Amino acid sequence: MIGSGAHRPPLAARAVRAGRPCADEGGFSLIEALLATIIAVLAVLGLAYTFSVGRGQVNRYEVARAAMGEAETQMERLTLLADSSPFADSLAVGYVSPDFPFTYRGATLGTVGWRMVGYDDPNLPSNPDLRRLVVFVRWNIVTPDSVQFEQLLPLPTP
Repeated sequence: MIGSGAHRPPLAARAVRAGRPCADEGGFSLIEALLATIIAVLAVLGLAYTFSVGRGQVNRYEVARAAMGEAETQMERLTLLADSSPFADSLAVGYVSPDFPFTYRGATLGTVGWRMVGYDDPNLPSNPDLRRLVVFVRWNIVTPDSVQFEQLLPLPTP
């Protein structure tokens, strides 16, 4: 009855009346929208966590570099002291320095110290025949961390 002017119900209503699903359904369901939202939120949270962990690692590396610089400075100062006055008390075998503060950007983050221990070189006849200078920097921001440098120095001869 084409052109008769009779009103025909929409395709979805006719399919429901006939008892079969309509093949022309468009859009997406509420469950699909909720699932997509949950996935998007998890992705954003994962990115935020990754950036925060990365920033923490960069900060830790920054403090570690400053600690290495402090240890190198102490090592150079004590090596120059060993050259200029080899019989200084702070360079005697068995000496352990008191801990000094390790500061970075105005904040005290840890301690700096050194110790002098005897070292026996198996190729030299005397015992001990060298001194081992051990300089260390320890700090604790999130977890305890440290840097340690060692250098062999000759024993002073009278």
